[in-house]
Amino acid sequence: PIPPPPPVASHRADVPNPDPPPRLVDDSVSLNCCGRVYGKRFRFPRAKVNPAESDPRASDPATKKMPGRFAAFRKRFAISKDEMIKADSKWTKLCTYTTAKKVKIVNAKVALFHKGMILAIIGYILANLVASFGYMKVEAPFGSTNAYISDSSWSTTQATLKASNPIYCPGGTSCTTTDCSGTNSTYDYTYSANYVYNTNYCEYDLDIGDVLTKGESAAFITTYYQDKPAAGAYVSLHGTEYTSANGVTSTAAESNFNGLGAGNKATGNYFVPGIEEMYLNFDHTVTTSWDDTTTNAKMTLGSKTYAKGETVSIKIQDLLTEAGADLDSVNIGADPSGSTTGPYYRISGMHLKFEMEYSNMNRETPFNHDVHANAKVSYTTGTWNSLGPKIVYKQHDTDKEVYRYQRYAYTLRISFVAKGSIGVFDWFTLFLNLAVALGLTGVAITVVDMVSEFFVDDFADKKYDDRNEWLTLQACMENAIETGMLKRYAAKRGIQILGDKKLERMQSGSG
Repeated sequence: PIPPPPPVASHRADVPNPDPPPRLVDDSVSLNCCGRVYGKRFRFPRAKVNPAESDPRASDPATKKMPGRFAAFRKRFAISKDEMIKADSKWTKLCTYTTAKKVKIVNAKVALFHKGMILAIIGYILANLVASFGYMKVEAPFGSTNAYISDSSWSTTQATLKASNPIYCPGGTSCTTTDCSGTNSTYDYTYSANYVYNTNYCEYDLDIGDVLTKGESAAFITTYYQDKPAAGAYVSLHGTEYTSANGVTSTAAESNFNGLGAGNKATGNYFVPGIEEMYLNFDHTVTTSWDDTTTNAKMTLGSKTYAKGETVSIKIQDLLTEAGADLDSVNIGADPSGSTTGPYYRISGMHLKFEMEYSNMNRETPFNHDVHANAKVSYTTGTWNSLGPKIVYKQHDTDKEVYRYQRYAYTLRISFVAKGSIGVFDWFTLFLNLAVALGLTGVAITVVDMVSEFFVDDFADKKYDDRNEWLTLQACMENAIETGMLKRYAAKRGIQILGDKKLERMQSGSG
């Protein structure tokens, strides 16, 4: 039979200290230490023991030397265990990491308030995603417009106006000639010595091609023009050039230029009457980067609504009224002197801006993604609008010869501007907005914490705990060893304090 192991001596004879150095104890204990009760199964570390008392060899100076190349470095920066467990030590502050600590608080009012906040935030997120179309990728569309002028009513109006001239070219029923040479000095205006706008007449024998010019997303309607002889040769109606070989000299040509008067529709300043009776018509198309094209989307302009697929048709006078503009009002700011006077818009021209704001996102009908447009018209003040000079040919009433003229036209410019935002469903946009919106759930925690701190007893004490339990436990252990609490507890419970060698043999299974 294997004899039982000899009893462990309470102390060694060669060690002056009669008490054995505390080793490790393994048991389920309950300690009341540092104001807290620890009830758990844990192992106490080896107590601090003076090497000189536990081992005579430690008093040998030769054994005190720290081995290794960096012995001096380690000795200088060695940190004791006492220093490590002190809460206010530099080492503790350096090695302290602060993080959030979750505390479960059993309180029905706090819990229900938090759940209600979460539900409210989720409801807001869903409503915002639908109302703000957070599930759609949105971009500004590209728009194009094809505009043209209908002259059917304008041609009819010409005959009426010719019989009774409008205010800017008087003559009335007494005007029986084709030129109606009567003028209204009220509209006369002098910009400078080179730009004089007086002795203005009305021209009724014009075609739509003489009046309308189309540009990119714009239409230009002539309201006033000036004709002056152009330098160079003149040609016949059939294209035959008249030269000195035909008996006509350049001097004679200049004489003929200067001899053409207003009665022959030659040099002069002219209004184009009745342009307010024209109709502006246009088709509008909008395109997106994902190849979604819509032509003649539903459009609303003031009180008028144009159905989907309908070509927009609006009278120029109605367009001016919608913009609050009048061609027979003074263009304040167009005068170079900066005075309150200036030319009439019928002379200087006017810029009308037709804005079309496209969208397929309507909060009133959030799930109807048909493109629609809201249009508005505005005009610019203080500017001149013209197309610049161009060459025209005019026939002499007497000799039937055609002469070259330079025409400078001032226009009613109508520009079309497409803007707005059109969207399409996109998974990435949806998840991105959801991720951002879910961050609002943190607001619920903040609100609940703030309210609970004021209205729930000891909530703050439960929430805020800056004690380091590991350091507290270590301090309790050291305190139990140094005060002898561990030894007394072991004696009271009949627990044997094991030495290192005994513990190693037990762990290795050798007994």
